[in-house]
Amino acid sequence: ELWKKKGMEKKANQKKSDRYLTRAKYLFDRDGKPRKTFRRMNCRGKTGSIGSLFGGLGTDPWPRPKAIPLFNGGVNPFIKENELFVAGRSDWNPWTPCYAGDAGFVHHSVFEEIDDEQKNFHMFIHCSDKPNESHYHGPEAKGKYIYIGRYKRDEECGLDTINESFKKFTEKSQWTMAEWFRRKTKTEFQYRSPSGKQSILSNTGMISDDQVTSWEELRDRAGQVNREEWGRLSEEKKDIFVWIEMLWVADYYIKVIPVEFVNYDEDVYKALIDIDAVNGQIAENEDQLGPV
Repeated sequence: ELWKKKGMEKKANQKKSDRYLTRAKYLFDRDGKPRKTFRRMNCRGKTGSIGSLFGGLGTDPWPRPKAIPLFNGGVNPFIKENELFVAGRSDWNPWTPCYAGDAGFVHHSVFEEIDDEQKNFHMFIHCSDKPNESHYHGPEAKGKYIYIGRYKRDEECGLDTINESFKKFTEKSQWTMAEWFRRKTKTEFQYRSPSGKQSILSNTGMISDDQVTSWEELRDRAGQVNREEWGRLSEEKKDIFVWIEMLWVADYYIKVIPVEFVNYDEDVYKALIDIDAVNGQIAENEDQLGPV
């Protein structure tokens, strides 16, 4: 749908067969084996991860490390200090590129934080656990990350920033966002940040008075929408459903910016294997992958 917006007709009309060919080009490594998946951050008993190579916090979707890991006599050939790379979750932004060579969109904050001198960035994607989604790369890749190469802002498509409404997100993405907001606020309901200067629910400022709906009213509405299972739900899940209702009422949205593929850095891929960051692989057969 996003490709059909003004300036995107060429990408929207790209033949499906061409997209299959693009995806197939990087499905296998130079030895003809399925590409590996990687850990986002270190875990117990495992020391290698994407963070071990690039630095940054494992919870940050687009880290810009001030201190980077050093190799080979005190250098890191893959990233410089204060350079940014992207490794966000596909359920927060289902319009990210789905495979190496694919085009897509990233959150606008990437380009607010990146230095002007950095012309492109390394990108990893989070593999979906739903076979009907384009970010699905097989049963062994579910919830893991794959490297898809270097990307840059698409300056030639004629499109800048797109606002994508919460209402257009998949149920899975809506649930993930609502779950995050519940953890973020740690209260029944919070319209504004502790400073009182900006709403946590609106990208454009304070929520107007006519948008303010009581927690009780939203809880009643959520109970009606999910009445068949409401009585069996935990209080935590009920709260998440209430947040879904609130994000609808507030017409929450994210801003995304188009990006295009630059190249695939085989040295990055090999280095991640060498530091033992591997935790699986994509499916060997293309019929086990999600749709293009």
